[in-house]
Amino acid sequence: MATYRSRALLAGICLFSLAFCVQRGFAKEEATDKEALEPTPAESVEHSLKSEPIDRAKSTAPDIYQESDEDFGGDIPVFSPPGRFWIRADYMQWWTSGMRIPALITTATGTGVTPVGALGNSTTEVLYGNSSILGGGRSNVRLTFGGWLDRCHRWGIEADYFSLGGLSTTYDTGTSTGTPMLFRPFYNTGSGTSVALQDAEIIAYPGASTGSATITADTYMDSAGAWLRYNLCEGCNGSDPGCGSCSPCETGCGSGDSCDPCSMRYCRTDLIAGYRYYTLGDNLGIHEELTDNARNHYSITDTFQTKNEFHGAELGLNTQLRRGRWSLDLLSKVALGNNTRTVSINGNTVFTNSTGESTTEAGGLLATRTNMGKYSSNSFAMIPQIGLELGYQLSCRTRVFVGYNLLYWGDVYRAGDQIDMNVDPSNLPSVVLPSSHFPQYQGASTSFWAQGINIGGEFRF
Repeated sequence: MATYRSRALLAGICLFSLAFCVQRGFAKEEATDKEALEPTPAESVEHSLKSEPIDRAKSTAPDIYQESDEDFGGDIPVFSPPGRFWIRADYMQWWTSGMRIPALITTATGTGVTPVGALGNSTTEVLYGNSSILGGGRSNVRLTFGGWLDRCHRWGIEADYFSLGGLSTTYDTGTSTGTPMLFRPFYNTGSGTSVALQDAEIIAYPGASTGSATITADTYMDSAGAWLRYNLCEGCNGSDPGCGSCSPCETGCGSGDSCDPCSMRYCRTDLIAGYRYYTLGDNLGIHEELTDNARNHYSITDTFQTKNEFHGAELGLNTQLRRGRWSLDLLSKVALGNNTRTVSINGNTVFTNSTGESTTEAGGLLATRTNMGKYSSNSFAMIPQIGLELGYQLSCRTRVFVGYNLLYWGDVYRAGDQIDMNVDPSNLPSVVLPSSHFPQYQGASTSFWAQGINIGGEFRF
């Protein structure tokens, strides 16, 4: 609920700024119309007809046509910092929603309750799983490039790229000879059962087997975009909107306490419209090694991989408030488009007998012939994002800032959600027919959010 309230608040601020600036524009047009209707004295008309041509060299009024191709920013618009181009670099410290995984490794404090190690037994303890992983903070960078397409800084173009980097985790039981006991729990749907029964595969058990298990997981997220920027409205300390001169930007900050870069006090709201790309991927691997009393060795692996790729259009509003050295930017935008979701499930078992002969078969424990493969689907996605940024002008060309961003991505595939804990042992290598169709491909979706702070700098030239 707090997320929706924050989103609504920032959108409301942007809309209020837009309405305020539009109202100022209407008021200016009305005043201009009234002046146009007033009669002009004959003397003034006669005087204007005899007026000498204006000598621009002697005129002190700002001339907005002084710019050349070599110096695009000769006259600085009142409602924009100096410079035709800009580059930004952010250090990002973000947090993301985690990935849910089922109970994958268990142990038991006794052997009195069977099946030993199965979920639901009073002696069973979950060593790993039945929790959310990969939900910690991560850091990386975001780069943004932009430039104005016209002299009055109304049309512009920008592009950015950011990566949240990879986040990984590993769980290793270490090799156990049976103390502690190690198991992989599942729901047994074998032939002859009307309901799935709690069961467990033995990894390490006293007098029966020695083994270990390792679980690895990682996730990543990247994004890139390019968009046009168009100034919808602006206002500047009571002055009329327009393109004028801001000489303090060109002459520097001055000296002493009077230092006030650009002496700018304005508000502007820009429409942004363009293209956005997002990708979110997960990898989850479960590997076990065990040796039984007959010196037969088993190496069993299950892997689950997911990838979400979004391509679409992005629309939004960016309101900028400038008061001397200080600035406040408010961002509200949404990306609309197609999300391609891909799931890859694989498993294999390597069996080595006591004489050293090895055979490899497809299928592990949770990834068997019934659910292995690559699956793909498409869905419409809407990814909103809001942002808040507070900046401080170090010089007329350089600004530093700190900000906060939040984005939400619904209907994504995560690797942990693709695990089916229902298993028919007849489907394990080597397959024994007939068998039921378990485990199955899940195709389960969930939501994803990312939020965090960013600290960086901006240079205009």
